Amino acid sequence: ARQAEPKADLLLVPYNYIIDKNIRDSLGIDWADDVIILDEAHNIDAVCADAMSFDLTPQLRAACVRELSKCRELSERQSIESPQKLRDALKLLMALIIELDRSIDQLELSPMGSRAGWNSSASGEAQGGSSMYVRPGDAVLSLLSRVGVSRDSWEMVREQIDLAIKLLGGGNSQPGSASQGESASRTSLEQFRFALQCVFRKAMTPDELSREYRVCVHVEPQPTSTKRWQAGPTTGATGYIARRPGAGLSKSALSAEPLHPNPAAPASVIKSKRTLSLWCQSASLAMVDIQSL
Repeated sequence: ARQAEPKADLLLVPYNYIIDKNIRDSLGIDWADDVIILDEAHNIDAVCADAMSFDLTPQLRAACVRELSKCRELSERQSIESPQKLRDALKLLMALIIELDRSIDQLELSPMGSRAGWNSSASGEAQGGSSMYVRPGDAVLSLLSRVGVSRDSWEMVREQIDLAIKLLGGGNSQPGSASQGESASRTSLEQFRFALQCVFRKAMTPDELSREYRVCVHVEPQPTSTKRWQAGPTTGATGYIARRPGAGLSKSALSAEPLHPNPAAPASVIKSKRTLSLWCQSASLAMVDIQSL
């Protein structure tokens, strides 16, 4: 199908292939002058919201630490241009993720629906997912600013992540680079980069972020089964399927976890059991992206 696509007059695909930017970019299709028809799109609003949302689980943060550790090992074994620049980038990214984990753990969780503020301690931990930290979307800016990530510094952080992803083999970092089935094998660092892209979306003002998104920090319930499903076209492009507590507050009941856990890797620096989520409340953002194709 991929080989025939350039000469085809008509393509039939699940509509999340078009709505989800990660999948859309992996297809490598030139959308110029194309007519896009969404047929039988009964739950398209939820798909659009999912495509513009993220969940930074403890497992994902730990997987990022493992990947950065692997990058450090690779940088010592391989001949790399500007090795000191790479090592500095890896060091900064490791510190950023560890500090973000600490900052997430310092948020005061409250019973669902009540107001809560910042807290310098990790007291008030949720029991069984019964407590949450819920705020308008712009609250994520304050959290990220605590670890040195802002709109002014975001591009530098993105470049550092790109260096690490390239060293790991690139994943699906370039549009059209994925072969069939590869959309389910993105690195955890690519997922982390996507999360930051959601926050620092071009032309997204703090007021729009506040209006279109909700920040939620919560504790994932313990899984009742060890079975996991790799993300694919029907589950989203960012991780495994899992139930999240308080799903009524979110855009759906899906959450992302890292794709390739490696228990032997040194990820014990991730202490928090909390998930940081940014849930999109509107289908319009994904549709705006499609209009700009």
